[in-house]
Amino acid sequence: VMVNPMHVNRTKELDDNLQTKNDKKDARVIASLIRDGRFTFSRILTGVEAELRNGASLRSKLQEDITAIKNRMIRWIDLYFPEFQHLFKSFGKNACAVLEMTPLPMDFDGKSEEELIQLYKNVEGLKCLSVSKIQKLKVLT
Repeated sequence: VMVNPMHVNRTKELDDNLQTKNDKKDARVIASLIRDGRFTFSRILTGVEAELRNGASLRSKLQEDITAIKNRMIRWIDLYFPEFQHLFKSFGKNACAVLEMTPLPMDFDGKSEEELIQLYKNVEGLKCLSVSKIQKLKVLT
């Protein structure tokens, strides 16, 4: 069986209202709670339920990692390529292609729009970045 730790704490406070804490006192309080029937049966998850719990915790961890990576990317973009934020609001395919192939504003120097289009076509999963976006990027940098 399981006893809620908050119940143990509150019951201990009701019994003697002292701030002291030791294992003997906790054991006595837990035993009295079990004797009074204030406990729950522990439930060990198996099968699909266990997999769902593991999947949910993995998803939560992945979301935290993605957020941390995005924050790092935003920090570096703010330091080295602040114009980027004016054109791309999120990290979509186009934005990631620009960061992959031309991560710094100086990468645009001396390159024509056609060269940049060819450069961005090499990115897997991207058809083509629009000419207007490329022109805006060149103007901003």
